[in-house]
Amino acid sequence: GRGREGAGGDPKAALAEGGLLPGEQELRLGDSKEIACLHTFTTGGEKSSWGVLIVGGNPSKEFGNATMHLPVLQELCKSLDKAGLRRLRFDWPGSGMSGGEFNPAHIGQLIKGAIDYMLENLCKNLVYIGYSMGSQEGLRLITSEPAYRLSVKLIVSISTGFMVWKWLSGGDYFSSESEDSEKANARVHWVCEHPMLYVFGDKDKMTPEDGLRDILKKRKDGGKNAKVHVVSGGSHPLAGKEQEVAELVASWLKEEI
Repeated sequence: GRGREGAGGDPKAALAEGGLLPGEQELRLGDSKEIACLHTFTTGGEKSSWGVLIVGGNPSKEFGNATMHLPVLQELCKSLDKAGLRRLRFDWPGSGMSGGEFNPAHIGQLIKGAIDYMLENLCKNLVYIGYSMGSQEGLRLITSEPAYRLSVKLIVSISTGFMVWKWLSGGDYFSSESEDSEKANARVHWVCEHPMLYVFGDKDKMTPEDGLRDILKKRKDGGKNAKVHVVSGGSHPLAGKEQEVAELVASWLKEEI
């Protein structure tokens, strides 16, 4: 299969760009074993009490090719390792280390497969961390399926991007697709009942603070269990703010677990 274009279409080159972090092992999931995962679990033994799944953003060119080696996610992995939390991350098909082709229609199934694998083989309780598209689509799945509402205990949303369709359309609200998508994106946040942490930059046009806070007020708890942290000077990919984000997430998880 092909890898990310930035790596010349070579999965090995994609790996070399980010590298394996200490203690990481490679795992292949999917029917054709094309989905590349990196994890820090001890396989074949007793399950860990907790596990963290990290799901990246849209790998398409216009979104910046968000592979699992995106700097903010790479730094996050280091902080989770330092905190002693076992984790798994993966690349979407056709990006980074994974082969195949990316098909947006299969996003939910890919996330479902990763969650199922972790709960069946690696951990008893799951923390879901999503970046951008990974946040939106993970919430969509978790809030719609009763089994995941129970097995996923904590959720972290990084650079949520719930206003992505308005951003793509240049603010054109005459597009019914844009308006419908925005409403659907907002709904997954207010129906969520999990403790959540939102981290995003104040310069992220896809994640306006006022809009998100208005959405969270609609939660059953009025937003009480949804903590919001706005990174000063942070853009959507949070470039230059990686360590701040990573330490914040690790600290919140330490308090909650």
